[in-house]
Amino acid sequence: MQPRNLKEKLILSTVPRLGAWTLRGLAATWKIKEAGQTSLSPFAAPEKPFIYAVWHENSLIAGFYRGQPLHALASQSFDGELISRALVRLGWLEPARGSSTRGGSTGLLELQSFLGRGEHVLLTVDGPKGPRREAKDGAVKLARLSGCSVVPVAFACRPAPRLKSWDRMVVAPPFAHGVFWFGEELRFNRDNGDQNGDLRRLQEGLERAGAEAEGFLGENAALTAS
Repeated sequence: MQPRNLKEKLILSTVPRLGAWTLRGLAATWKIKEAGQTSLSPFAAPEKPFIYAVWHENSLIAGFYRGQPLHALASQSFDGELISRALVRLGWLEPARGSSTRGGSTGLLELQSFLGRGEHVLLTVDGPKGPRREAKDGAVKLARLSGCSVVPVAFACRPAPRLKSWDRMVVAPPFAHGVFWFGEELRFNRDNGDQNGDLRRLQEGLERAGAEAEGFLGENAALTAS
């Protein structure tokens, strides 16, 4: 996306750089573990590509998984351009461009091509505007098109301040303790016509991963000790 005026040019040249620098600095102080099906993590270098599904409130996952072979989906809007540039500066691969409201089909096809090259993708499945924690069908459609599995991923941390945004985004502060929980991989058959049933499985998988992440922190008090 080319800036339309001097103001946009200035914002695009400074905000992604500042955002990536800030998030990289924050992430360097976090004490984060992975739990659950950790063999599915991009850090484990699995032999096949996955579609990682997260809630929009966990978007700061980008700071922890910087430098991994991951593509996200950014909208074709000005805000999407800011996010796309910040992700690239964090070491993510070039995002696909599209959303559920604009360019969605193009975005899914781009993501499918990335998966075909053996690269992972990540979708915030209740984005870009909610409702909060209500899964949309983009990840299921992509799984059917590509034949790749969806992995529900949840994040929990202490302390866990949240923004007053529609998604109540978690902003892990400096030196926060937390966990990324990897749920069981979900396979969606292209020939299965039960779209509602598949979407329900994804919803339940994310809810289960979230409960497991919170439970993990509760059971491992030392992890959250100051």
